[in-house]
Amino acid sequence: MNRQQVWPYFFLSLPLLILFLVGWQLSHFSASNRPKGGVGEEGSTIQDLRIWHYQGERIAWTLEAPKAISHLDGTIDVEQPRLLLLSSRGEETRLRAGSGWVSQQGDLTIFRENVIMEDNRQRRLTTQDLRYQPELGILSSMESFQWQDKEVTLQGTGFRMDQKDRKLRVMQGVQANFGDVFTTGK
Repeated sequence: MNRQQVWPYFFLSLPLLILFLVGWQLSHFSASNRPKGGVGEEGSTIQDLRIWHYQGERIAWTLEAPKAISHLDGTIDVEQPRLLLLSSRGEETRLRAGSGWVSQQGDLTIFRENVIMEDNRQRRLTTQDLRYQPELGILSSMESFQWQDKEVTLQGTGFRMDQKDRKLRVMQGVQANFGDVFTTGK
């Protein structure tokens, strides 16, 4: 073959070579920037987990944990998770717990062990188990809880809070303390 016959093959193979090099670079870059950890029977151990979720240009929520285990089924167990919810109105809600679990699709996160939720209006909710459904904007629990603000303390079993209307709906056994006044409901 002479040079004139080789040039068409060169131009055909050049894009393939570029795609190969870009793919190799991306896989090398991704592998070098992965969180520290290793692979075991249960999947991967991740140090310093950080997840950000955007709604358009705005960060809607972040989830951070010093350690997590990613399982082969796609679920993630997290140690000492911290969730930050950011509303479009500028309100912040912070949640922390002893442990947690994230579903494979990310549509459900469960927080367990000394769950504390606080917002920038000085309100505080404590419970032992809390579920967060980010796509629906729902926080809920079937466990006993205590909710406090500057004037009221509520205790009950089970609640549901919609992030859109910011209303707390108590499922059963609500008790309210308004300073010196104490009331009980069913």
